[in-house]
Amino acid sequence: MFQQAVGYAGVMWLIRILIYVLLTFALLIPFVISGAGTGITVAIFTELDGQAPWAEIIPFLIMAILPLIFGAIILGVLVSTAPKASPQQIAQLRAEGRTGMARVTSVQATGTLINDVRVYKLNMVVVTPDHAPYRTTVKKSIDPFDAHKFQPGTDHAIVKLRPNAPDVALDPDGTIKPVSASAVAQAREWDDTTFSSRLSGPLPTKPARKRRRLNPVGFLILLVVWGVSAGVAFYIAKDNGIAVVLGESAAREYDGPPFSEDPTVARDVVKAATDEYGSEVSEILLYDDYAIITVRSQSNPELWDRVTVRGGDYELTYDGAAPTQPEAGEYFDADMIDWNLILPAIPDAGMAELPSGDIGEVTQDVRVDAPDNVDLTRFYWQDGVPNPRDLELYDDDSFEFFNDMTKDEAIPQMEKLIAEAPTAQVNVSIRHDYGSIYVTGNSRGEILEVESN
Repeated sequence: MFQQAVGYAGVMWLIRILIYVLLTFALLIPFVISGAGTGITVAIFTELDGQAPWAEIIPFLIMAILPLIFGAIILGVLVSTAPKASPQQIAQLRAEGRTGMARVTSVQATGTLINDVRVYKLNMVVVTPDHAPYRTTVKKSIDPFDAHKFQPGTDHAIVKLRPNAPDVALDPDGTIKPVSASAVAQAREWDDTTFSSRLSGPLPTKPARKRRRLNPVGFLILLVVWGVSAGVAFYIAKDNGIAVVLGESAAREYDGPPFSEDPTVARDVVKAATDEYGSEVSEILLYDDYAIITVRSQSNPELWDRVTVRGGDYELTYDGAAPTQPEAGEYFDADMIDWNLILPAIPDAGMAELPSGDIGEVTQDVRVDAPDNVDLTRFYWQDGVPNPRDLELYDDDSFEFFNDMTKDEAIPQMEKLIAEAPTAQVNVSIRHDYGSIYVTGNSRGEILEVESN
């Protein structure tokens, strides 16, 4: 008989632990969903750079916010205390004979304040006519002036809130009878017959409003879960280039040659943008699996916008106005670029300078843009010929300078040098764990400069 009782109690404890675990996961799930939804939403807003279609973004915002509210409600329910019986309920329970005695065995401060009064946890031994002595806990706000009334060893009248549960309430108007030392010695933890016993038997009258107190440790754990979920979702969303909402990626995962290494891929990537926005571009940035291209604005040709091309489908995303607006002449015709001259010859010049040994991961990106006056002067200008910026300093057409050359004589030579300059300049950045290498070339495939640091 004893073995059967022990076995039954063990099974009940296993069931109780399982239910608590399931409740814990039920609490975490909405916070995980909410964090993931927030992370994806932020990734979408960042990816679309302020051009998000609100009608499509709203579902993600709902997914991010509603589970958080739902999880907070569950949190409030699970961390709330048991119902606090009102004086009328205590009087009715006393009249029904659901009375007993309790002795305080220990007192613990909970760290919670209600109306500036500290809440304590009273560990008690309860003696009632219908049950063997058992141990339970009552939380109570105790004024410092009344602390002596609840010291260990003090006895208190109680009423039992439910017939099949250990929950009790202190009865300040009840008759106090001493609790025997033998009852304290015999007291054991409450032996539930079913897990739902705590919920059985409603209070005799409308319950008093529950006092909900947030467990700071539990709340911190849930906040960490929410934040980690948001961070992971944001990283995954950004890493996979999500720019279309409702759970669909903007482009299929790219597994081909890096954009910045293969001339055929580079040409197709740029063509995806120029087919839509025209071939006059100011800058092309090529990375492993995406490219950023500065194109003329379709609404105002004097302004410049940025677009992103990514993925195996070369999906095009409009990113808004270019952060830096080029000068009037700083553009080139992308259709005139021969990528076979640029790739892989110019990056290879930098790769040849890599140090020997284990240098970790090596990455590269390629920038192609129109040469400005500084680049023209540095790489292509001839001695004795003024550059445009120098010529602007002189207002007198008859003033002779630069080997007795007048403005009328200088302008044709400048225009000739500009016309003979390459269509675009190429800058390659190669990075490894111990430094970087920068290669400057041009659209003719010429290597102009190699620097290491």
